[in-house]
Amino acid sequence: GGETPTLNQLAAQALLQETAALEKRNFLAEYDGVLVDCGSYLSLRAEPDTSADRLRIIFDGKAAQLLDVTDDGEWYKITYGTDTGYVLAEYCQPVHYADYEGTAATNTLLEDVISQAYTYLGTPYRYGGTSYSGIDCSGFTMYVFAQVGIKLPHGATSQLSYGTEVSRSDLQPGDLVFFQDYGYTASHVGIYIGGGQFIHAST
Repeated sequence: GGETPTLNQLAAQALLQETAALEKRNFLAEYDGVLVDCGSYLSLRAEPDTSADRLRIIFDGKAAQLLDVTDDGEWYKITYGTDTGYVLAEYCQPVHYADYEGTAATNTLLEDVISQAYTYLGTPYRYGGTSYSGIDCSGFTMYVFAQVGIKLPHGATSQLSYGTEVSRSDLQPGDLVFFQDYGYTASHVGIYIGGGQFIHAST
């Protein structure tokens, strides 16, 4: 008599697992993409864990290819640009990837610039420098943009006259931000990363 509930419980568990597996299969058959919907940006992690290495950031409104869902449904395994990793499902909407393919939503240029910029964190400042052994502010922006095929001159003043001016309220991540000090036209330059923050090579 004592075994019957256990068998029932096992059968119920097996049925739940089968149902979950079927739901996951159906979900992945229906959706092959995700749209990031988080208000700012989302971290793509190497493993389905918030403390895992961050591979890159993905901005709001970007679409990635959906590969899998973790069994608990909390993480999506996705490919974005050249990286494959995990994002928190609660900050994404499942979509059909073809609806976004070839549009700005799948263009990774912006994140590539910022990912490249992050690789310099901790690099010492060196006036005139353009490498990981030492870099100055405009050497930093010049090198980061060169990695994505955008040529900028060396020198903050030269870079200032290169692009199109936007007001502070229209700043977008990836824009260059300039500072004026010591009587120079532009004494310093950095890259805006959103949320009122910028990344730069500082003394």
